Amino acid sequence: RREVCVTNGLTPGPDCPYRRTELYLAASPLRPIEAEYARLEGKLVWRAPAELRDWARTNNVPFVIADQQPTVTDGTQYAVHSTLPLPPCHLVLLSSPTPNTHVLLDPHLPLATQQLEVAAMVGDEANTERVEFLVDGAVWASLKTAPYRAWWTLQAGDHQFVAVAVDRQGNRWPSAPVNITVENSDLSLSSFSHLQPLAIGEDDKLIAES
Repeated sequence: RREVCVTNGLTPGPDCPYRRTELYLAASPLRPIEAEYARLEGKLVWRAPAELRDWARTNNVPFVIADQQPTVTDGTQYAVHSTLPLPPCHLVLLSSPTPNTHVLLDPHLPLATQQLEVAAMVGDEANTERVEFLVDGAVWASLKTAPYRAWWTLQAGDHQFVAVAVDRQGNRWPSAPVNITVENSDLSLSSFSHLQPLAIGEDDKLIAES
C-alpha cells in the first residue's frame, strides 16, 4: 500500500491536501514526490502546471507562480516566494496547431475569417519576458502575458510554426516546430448540383423532392 496525491497520482509532498492509499506491486518503483502544493505564510496555495493555467484563469481558480504576484480573481492575495522549484523557461510547448494538420480553404468564405489558433505553454511564466510565434522563420506575433494565444489567417502552402520564449535575461528558448499544410479547396456550388433539393413534409421531416 502506498499513499498518493489524488490530483496528480504522485507521492504526496508535505502540503498535498488530497490523499488516498492505493495498492501497488511490491516491485513497483516509488513515484516522484509532487510539488504542486505549498504553504506560503500559512496559506495553502496551488502551483498550477503550465497545461492547467488557462483552465484556472477561465474558471477563476487562484494559483501562484514563483517570483510573480499570484494570478487570482477572487480577491484573495498570497505572498509569493522564490524558493519554490519551477520547470525551466525552456520548457516551451506549441499546443496548437496539431502537428501535420491539413486544412482546406473554403472558397465561399472571406479569407480574413478563416483562421487557425496558435497557442503555446511555457513552464516558467514568471521568468518569461515574452513569447514570439514564428511562421516560416519570421516573427508573426509577440505576446508579453499569458495566455499565449493568437489567430493566424490561413495561407495556402506548407507552413512551419515555432514558439520562442524569451526570458528576462534575453535567452531564447524555441519549441519543437510544428508543420501544417493549407490547400485551396476545389469545392464549388456546382459540385452539389447532383443533389436533389429538400422540402419539408407534413410530418415535419426533410424529404427529397421528386
